[in-house]
Amino acid sequence: MPSSMKAKPMKPCFTDISKAMQASTMNTLVSLSTTVSFLYGTLGGLYDCVMDVHRFSLRLSAMFCETSAVLITVLLGGRFLETFAKTQTTRAVHEISAKRPHFARLLEDPDGPERSIHYDLIQIGDFLRVLPGEQVPVDGEVITDGTAYCDESLLTGEPAAVRKEKGSQVVGTPGEDLWKSRNIFLPPVGDPS
Repeated sequence: MPSSMKAKPMKPCFTDISKAMQASTMNTLVSLSTTVSFLYGTLGGLYDCVMDVHRFSLRLSAMFCETSAVLITVLLGGRFLETFAKTQTTRAVHEISAKRPHFARLLEDPDGPERSIHYDLIQIGDFLRVLPGEQVPVDGEVITDGTAYCDESLLTGEPAAVRKEKGSQVVGTPGEDLWKSRNIFLPPVGDPS
């Protein structure tokens, strides 16, 4: 996981207060409000006990202190859940990217010999052969007669293979050049069922 994606969910709100004062953020609001609430409750309770004036009840003092603690706890819990969701999403995207093929079968022309090339060397307009059971390396269009079936479960979530014929669009597994169109040569195969 890239270092920019690593979050610190339990990082206290107060650690960046000097930076937050330069540019007000949500952390500024949280730290300021919880600090004022806690200090008001604590000092009010102490004043009431020391001066014995009973203007500020201890229940009210406890409520202010409790409110600041609950607010910090809820916000840190939310940050933890957010970081957990981001981590899971990043992991899922990396797993999908890892499933793309690293090599493709390049044809000089549709009837010519094939050679294996690295995925990054595929150019727009290249003719590629995809054999039954292989994943389509890039997006493209079927240019051969006959029918074939492609597994598009990474894209659609459907477990059944999708029928493809001449002129059909095929979708490669997600990668860097997902939307570049290529010519795909699919040898016809029988019904997968």
